[in-house]
Amino acid sequence: GEILGTVNLQSRAYKADLVNFELRRPGETTPVKTFQMYTGSDGKYIFQHLDPGTYDITAKSANSLRAKVSDVVVTAGLETPDINFALLGGDADNNNIVNAFDNSILNGAFGSSEGSPSWDARADFDNNKVINAFDNSILNGNFAKTGAQ
Repeated sequence: GEILGTVNLQSRAYKADLVNFELRRPGETTPVKTFQMYTGSDGKYIFQHLDPGTYDITAKSANSLRAKVSDVVVTAGLETPDINFALLGGDADNNNIVNAFDNSILNGAFGSSEGSPSWDARADFDNNKVINAFDNSILNGNFAKTGAQ
């Protein structure tokens, strides 16, 4: 079977990014299968040649919180469309929690742009190559949130 959908990265116009996907048995956290792939510029992805079954699927990119879609049914020879993820930004240290450690990374890079000495891509949550109030707003809006396990 196939699974296809879209990964929406918060506050990003250009949606292509390296995303880590996990297929899990429902209710479990150990992956049955993992995929790492770049989504299209529109955030689209596709998995092909999957074994039939029911899965929980997670998606996480660097500096975003993990999202999960539960109980996705894969049928041999058929597409399972519209398995979509909305990934919230602000996780600069990539530990699946937005907290003071992420804020510290953002503050250390605040006001920088790509190529400058204090630049830290982990804090560029909107991926516009500048660490500014927009990135701060994303972090503050998601502060104390934890991604799916």
